[in-house]
Amino acid sequence: MQSLIDVLASNYHWAKREILDYVYLDEAIEYLDMIKRRKLQDDLMMLAIISNPHTKEPKTLQNYLTGELKKMERRGMIDTTPEVGAFTKLKSILNKR
Repeated sequence: MQSLIDVLASNYHWAKREILDYVYLDEAIEYLDMIKRRKLQDDLMMLAIISNPHTKEPKTLQNYLTGELKKMERRGMIDTTPEVGAFTKLKSILNKR
């Protein structure tokens, strides 16, 4: 749970209380997907800027990152409700760490 709060707080500048009070688990998962997608897009841009002139095969990593981004886009945003007890399961898993 702490990792989830940390990621949302650092990316959206939300307070812990705001996250716990106002963000549902299914929404948090969507936010995490958006954060990952944005990070991949940023990584692709940085890769194009800094590595292309200096490598023999600059497309290898770029193709991998592009593939990851396409996989996420195909999967799309999660629009289903979590199963009953999903939040409790996730909380127990995160508390064991």
